[in-house]
Amino acid sequence: MLRKLIACLSLILVMTNSLDAPDVEALAKLIVDEGVVQHVDLNRVRFIRSFNARFRSYARIFGLSRPIREALKTNVCYVVEVNAELFDGLPSAEKIRVVIHELTHIPNGCNGSLRSHRSRSFRTNTHRKARVLAVKLEGSKLDDLNPA
Repeated sequence: MLRKLIACLSLILVMTNSLDAPDVEALAKLIVDEGVVQHVDLNRVRFIRSFNARFRSYARIFGLSRPIREALKTNVCYVVEVNAELFDGLPSAEKIRVVIHELTHIPNGCNGSLRSHRSRSFRTNTHRKARVLAVKLEGSKLDDLNPA
């Protein structure tokens, strides 16, 4: 219980030092529309960009439990946070791979829980899915998603 409280407080602190990430949200919408990750309801996912982040990964995902959602009076079940210093410098194909990876953590029910890397969904190759999608969309829709 204490661990969940600490995670919730750290999420609130993260959200105060971040901005919305509409470009990442548009990329996620493109991924869901292309059918790569079909089970995700993007109305229940919020995308944020953190600056001066202390974590060294490109992105991470937080799942919000029901009591936390009720306390915050929101229907958002997941927060995908991208590290601005690392994520923004990636080429489009790598951005697709990172977003697919984070969205794959969301289970079918979209109830706030998260899949681990050991689950069956991660045994299907997310890198392969990302490569196929990047080749399919090369140049057409990806240029519109990159912020100027």
